[in-house]
Amino acid sequence: MPGSEDRTRAVVEAIAYHQIVYGFPPTVRELKDEVGYHSTSAMAYRLDLCERLGLIQRVPRLARSVTLTAAGRALAGLPPAAG
Repeated sequence: MPGSEDRTRAVVEAIAYHQIVYGFPPTVRELKDEVGYHSTSAMAYRLDLCERLGLIQRVPRLARSVTLTAAGRALAGLPPAAG
């Protein structure tokens, strides 16, 4: 699907940006607005895809639980996490 990789990268970069600027992960609605999706279900689908691709990790039913994996950090252009 053309553009799918660009949308995935945009989501990962938005997560990284929000984490850096605000100090905590974004909500699904905040991500939806920042990336330009029209529905939370479309955003949830993209987050599920990012999780299946190993770019993010989430805790089920916990708000603001999305974190970037090493692969997600690399895609967003961030250095590896310390620790």
